[in-house]
Amino acid sequence: MTTPQVHTYHCTSCTVFLLASTYNFSTLPVRSSPGLDSATIIPFPSLVTNPNSSSSHSEPTADFTVLLGLVKDRDGSHGTSGGPGGSGGKVIVAREDGFEKRALYRCGRCKVVVAYAVEGKGWLYLLPEGWVETGRMEREAGGEEGGIGTGKL
Repeated sequence: MTTPQVHTYHCTSCTVFLLASTYNFSTLPVRSSPGLDSATIIPFPSLVTNPNSSSSHSEPTADFTVLLGLVKDRDGSHGTSGGPGGSGGKVIVAREDGFEKRALYRCGRCKVVVAYAVEGKGWLYLLPEGWVETGRMEREAGGEEGGIGTGKL
């Protein structure tokens, strides 16, 4: 069995570690018109139970994404339409083709919105200016490729 390469991603605002994934986000599709935010579309992180396992624990499927530093906006206390009597951290967005109910995901440290999920769809939409791949962040900071976070130890 081949060990998959794991790509890691950080918040562009505060550099906190956000995600680890076997997907290379630069090769995934982006949202196009009428979704004008050009968000990267990744399969929503999910776990499946291994039927051959006697344990009740779940394990990732062959391709996976682990949300590490992302926090789902549950109460709307960060300026969304939630809060007391609100939508519980969900935002209604008007689009050319109708309306969309989104659950926001924020950086756990700086609280910047980095991603969202649309109710009823199995995707996580990563906003283009909210994340950076670890290797690119290291190169831009003058670091070397490889090492922690790049999947190339």
